Amino acid sequence: MNLRALHTITAEMHGGMLTLAGVCVLVKIVAELYLRVLGGRVPLLDRFARGVSRLVEPTSYVAAIGGSVGLVLSSVTGMGVWPIEALLGSGTVPNKIMFSMFALNLWLIFVAIRTKFGESIWKRTGLAAVYVVVGLLGLTFVVVSGSLAGHLTGKGSILDPLYEQFNIRVDTPLLLESNVAYALVVTTGLLVIAVLYIHSLMAQRRESES
Repeated sequence: MNLRALHTITAEMHGGMLTLAGVCVLVKIVAELYLRVLGGRVPLLDRFARGVSRLVEPTSYVAAIGGSVGLVLSSVTGMGVWPIEALLGSGTVPNKIMFSMFALNLWLIFVAIRTKFGESIWKRTGLAAVYVVVGLLGLTFVVVSGSLAGHLTGKGSILDPLYEQFNIRVDTPLLLESNVAYALVVTTGLLVIAVLYIHSLMAQRRESES
């Protein structure tokens, strides 16, 4: 079996499915926010938002499961594509492994939460906020991991302007770069604040309706 071809398939599998899962989470947030804040003004948009919300919620769950499996398979097949000497001699490889593991852990948590609580998760404001943040962070790490894969294949990445802006070298261990730590902390904080704010608006709307 051609491991390079298999690796390409699994890489596309996890990249596409986890991106779909993350996008579905974003769409779910937008649809729910519209229904809670602006619902009742345009009946046609209300029906559309409800339909989309019902569709993307299970889609994100199924895509997260498939994408997590694909990420594991991609990691396994990737180790067989490049010689071990090349992997150990590259400064980019440890970074890709790090972000891939971050992404995998987050998506496994995402799947575990959804499996445990089902669709009722969206009725629990605090838990739903955690669920959304985990999914969006998982998507972020998948994107970064994919960009590093682009560097490994010599194709570069669309994130290169961002790396240049923050003076990040992808061919050196990023855990040693303080800019990366600051960026992760700030991004996580902003996501948490945004999600909590959205859910607080939803909670206020429910209270006013009751």
